[in-house]
Amino acid sequence: TLYRIQQTYSPCRKDVLGMLKLRDVRAVHVQMLINKLHEEGYTYGTLKLLKSLLAEMFKMAIGNRYMLVNPCDAVILPKKESNEPRFLTEKEQAMFMEVAVEYQHYDIFCADLCSGMRIGELLGLKWSDIDFENKVLRIERTLHYAKLKEEEACHFFFTTPKTETSERTIPMLPEMEVILRRVKSKQLRSRLLAGKKWNQEAEFEDMVFTSQYGAPVRYGDVNRTIKLAVVKANIQEAEVAKYEEREPYVLKPFSPHCFRHTFVTRCKEKGIPYDVINPYVGHSNTTTTMHYDHT
Repeated sequence: TLYRIQQTYSPCRKDVLGMLKLRDVRAVHVQMLINKLHEEGYTYGTLKLLKSLLAEMFKMAIGNRYMLVNPCDAVILPKKESNEPRFLTEKEQAMFMEVAVEYQHYDIFCADLCSGMRIGELLGLKWSDIDFENKVLRIERTLHYAKLKEEEACHFFFTTPKTETSERTIPMLPEMEVILRRVKSKQLRSRLLAGKKWNQEAEFEDMVFTSQYGAPVRYGDVNRTIKLAVVKANIQEAEVAKYEEREPYVLKPFSPHCFRHTFVTRCKEKGIPYDVINPYVGHSNTTTTMHYDHT
């Protein structure tokens, strides 16, 4: 929670707003920051969260008589755009995975499609969380790569899972076991080839998904690999379509979170009920899971 609050407040530190005395803050200062972040591509949800956080801070300042009015009362958020959550159809999934097999994060894509985990939960897995004998996975942490303080460099760190129900133990699907055993074999080979270059800090020993030299995997790198694979898949499809004299099918860009939506949708397509899916994805109620179902 502390990390999320710090991340939400972070843009204020880099803006004139963060340098003002409380008595000098006006609605126009908050509005200018909101407008600037909107132009930079921040989502409606993030801007709403920022306004809410500032409103609470100013409310406390008013209670302590540092301010007379709450500047956020006169701030208008940009119009909310209704973006349909992204998932992969079976055709899109096949098209993407056919190309993704050539990239280093292929096993991460496979594992996410077989589990529906949040990407931070998946990247935060340790081998001690994997019970091959009883065929279960324990999800106990989320991996981040960011700054905790403005003056420090970006670094890896763990937080607890997102909600109470996010910390969970789920059955290991047969496909997932095949993927994890493959990852373990590849990792052992990488470790032998890397020799002294293999370097793991104590806190990040035993990670399931690592770079070729043993470091944890960054969300940003996974996201970039997806973008590269999408571009290549579209180039390949364009060539095939040209040969077959038809219009190419365009695979639209997506983020790692799309795999979570895809997992729930695939489950529902196979007739699996929500009360079975909920514990897998760590939702406390069916209403939330329904949001991920695109059948």
